[in-house]
Amino acid sequence: SADEQVTIEGGQVQVRGVAGVMNINGILTKWIFDHAKDKRSFYVEESYVIPWMYPYVAPSGIIMKINRDPLPSPEQNPQLWTEIVNRDKDYWNKLCEEFDARPEFRRDSDAQKTFSKLRSAIGGVYSYRRMVAEAEYAFKQALRLCPESPEANFRLAQLYMELGRPDDALATLQALQKLDPLNNKITQAIQQIVNMKQSRQDVTQLEAAHASNSSDFNMLGQLAQAYARAGQADRIPPLLSNYLTQANLSAESILQTAQLYLNIGQVEPATRTLQFMMQQFPQDARSYFAFALVRAAQN
Repeated sequence: SADEQVTIEGGQVQVRGVAGVMNINGILTKWIFDHAKDKRSFYVEESYVIPWMYPYVAPSGIIMKINRDPLPSPEQNPQLWTEIVNRDKDYWNKLCEEFDARPEFRRDSDAQKTFSKLRSAIGGVYSYRRMVAEAEYAFKQALRLCPESPEANFRLAQLYMELGRPDDALATLQALQKLDPLNNKITQAIQQIVNMKQSRQDVTQLEAAHASNSSDFNMLGQLAQAYARAGQADRIPPLLSNYLTQANLSAESILQTAQLYLNIGQVEPATRTLQFMMQQFPQDARSYFAFALVRAAQN
């Protein structure tokens, strides 16, 4: 990626960029943890997310404990997570009240950013566990500690988008924009949400049109593109699979359906679609050429 650069200089490997450094940190911390977890207790103060830790971590004061084994999910052990959440809320509610009573905290922007960051990290754990109410509570508390925190605002907005609440996501980032009007990243994120809202409206209209004429490939293609723009690419494969069950499809529409599969990285369904075209239209050379190209690309 653009922020991960690995080069060899003078016989030594050089890694630059946050993504590359954090990938190395993830490998090293997992190695240390696996070799010492029977002897030591582990805790983490999160800077950037290290994905392998999420199944193991639980809030522990202002930071998080990395448990020896992955924790059961909230569905598997609701009592455990009720205890974790209650302890966590009690701790942070008391801490926020103490900060509110201290004028020096309101004058210390570094302290505000630090504790907001710590609270956002815990919100990320709840978000990973799909504990929506708890994640929202933690992110909002992070905003209370530091209203202009980009991380707290963006993570809360991301949560709202995953929940299908674009208006709440938009309101969150618009409030941040008032505090930081020259930040282009906020402007870009707001525009992306506006575009996605429009795309989801387009999806609703196109779904209705497709339902009334399911054999129209142009309508199918427009709906697939609308799903992609709306961040709902997972809805495209079932749409295409259902379309291919219809009788009397043209060779052109089958070929273009295979292309739609390839557009979203679904290679095997694309090859199966091309094989289907070979069976239906054995004299049409395009399916053979396309199939050969895909297989060549797969070595």
